[in-house]
Amino acid sequence: MKKLIALFLLSAGLSVGAQAQKHYNDKVPAPVKASFAQQFPGTSPRWEMEAGQYVAHFRQRRQDVSVQYAADGTRTRMEEELKVWQLPLPVIEYMEQHYGDAPKEGAKVTRANGEINYEATVKGREVLFDASCTVLEEEVK
Repeated sequence: MKKLIALFLLSAGLSVGAQAQKHYNDKVPAPVKASFAQQFPGTSPRWEMEAGQYVAHFRQRRQDVSVQYAADGTRTRMEEELKVWQLPLPVIEYMEQHYGDAPKEGAKVTRANGEINYEATVKGREVLFDASCTVLEEEVK
């Protein structure tokens, strides 16, 4: 009986979470939707709110992509999933030297000003590197 109740509560929680995300798609401001449609025509994203900005999640060329916008439709950040072998070698070497393992996930981050950064994740830590592979910040997830 306890397993049945736990299963029911889990199902109800997942259902509510899914409805909340679908519902958010209707709350994205028109300038944000227009900017996204111009930059990524024919793409249907899943929208979320993160740090006061609108984030579109979608797949492009078999990779996960997240694009972040201000309310006026200005793109502020784009994050593209990378395979670990696509990360710059100094990033991989840093993670191996400091965390004893190669990254498990990687991403290329392009900021509004065109600046490129790389993210690498291993053992619950996310490390952000600049384009020359210098560590900018480390975060425990």
